[in-house]
Amino acid sequence: MRVARTVRDLGGTSILPYTPEDLMSPAAELVDEAYALPDGSAYTDAAAILDLARRTGADAIHPGYGFLSEDADFAQAVADAGITWVGPAPTAMRTLGDKMSARATAEQAGVAPVPGMTEPVTAADTVLDFAAAHGYPVALKRTDGGGGRGITVLTSDEEVRSTPAFEAAAAAGGTLILEKFVTAARHVETQCARDAHGGFAVISTRDCTLQRRNQKLLEEAPAPFLPEGIDAQLTEASQRLLEAVDYVGVATCEFLLTPTGQLWFLEVNPRLQVEHCVSEEVTGVDLVEMQLRIAAGGRLGTVPAPRGHCLELRITCEDPARGLAPSTGTITRLRWPAGPGIRIESGVIEGDTVTPSFDPMLAKIVVSGSSRDQAIRRARRALEETVVEGVTVCTSLHERVLEHEEFIRPAADGGLAVTTRWLEDAV
Repeated sequence: MRVARTVRDLGGTSILPYTPEDLMSPAAELVDEAYALPDGSAYTDAAAILDLARRTGADAIHPGYGFLSEDADFAQAVADAGITWVGPAPTAMRTLGDKMSARATAEQAGVAPVPGMTEPVTAADTVLDFAAAHGYPVALKRTDGGGGRGITVLTSDEEVRSTPAFEAAAAAGGTLILEKFVTAARHVETQCARDAHGGFAVISTRDCTLQRRNQKLLEEAPAPFLPEGIDAQLTEASQRLLEAVDYVGVATCEFLLTPTGQLWFLEVNPRLQVEHCVSEEVTGVDLVEMQLRIAAGGRLGTVPAPRGHCLELRITCEDPARGLAPSTGTITRLRWPAGPGIRIESGVIEGDTVTPSFDPMLAKIVVSGSSRDQAIRRARRALEETVVEGVTVCTSLHERVLEHEEFIRPAADGGLAVTTRWLEDAV
């Protein structure tokens, strides 16, 4: 729906493949043309989606946020079919999509990754030696993992010796890398773009520190309370990373910022992020329009400086009273907030049934203000207006966060007081 709206703004035609359960979805109703995928197909069925693109005469394929959005083989197949892939070249996707090659690329570009090992890890002894030198906790990461998935955190020699991660990775044909697991840090990122003419820009910084189980819950732009000089470091590191692989398109470069001011590279996401809305709201830039323009060979154009502040609250079907356990069922009542500074991105309507088949996020409440304080006040008001019945959502957790002094005010050192483990430890 997000992409289709920009396509309509530009006077284009949006074409949507859908599976049977999405026949009556808001997305299928919104787009100009909607076609059923063959029986048994899913949104990861590259051949079926490419066949539909050919049959409908599509000029381009936008990868969206998930499913095939980071599949370099699919991107290559799209290009081979003479259809424009709205994203970076497959070679750049492969280099940055694999955690091991991404670490190597960062090192070659002079950007420091989280302390770890770039070579594949296949045995417990390697982890034990690394932990002896760097201390616990450590993290084993699947190189093809993403979105916080494929991570095993180990806190002792006993856990290392008993972990099934090695066998699981081998059975799935995956590769593991090893990194120091940083418990006290902020997750900051840059929304970047680079065109085929070498033009580069950081549209805005973002803070995505509010997470649970390595999944983002709340994001904001620009990243608040950054130490002096970190903005410049983020921009320089992001530009080096994208230039190192001749990246063309929009991207998110993710970093960890430690309490002592160390900035460590995490990964590059070669697609539009779920949290892209906060960058749009503080700059007035339509990032989907920018993606389409760059894919057509155009230039970035002028990127306005950020003004004001924006928060994004992910509204997920998860119950805070039960450790954010998934909730399913039929949505019997649904009311989204409105008023100054409120943008709603939702893919459901009243009467829809939520199943465990897909991601638990129902919507995003995006709240802007002239200052961070105003955005927080408006976000509290937005949550008071929000009504979701029939399934349990995480709004009560957002309410607690937005009232918590450690989130609202800077820490004694002037930085953000919360870290990536704060939700689990303090709220």
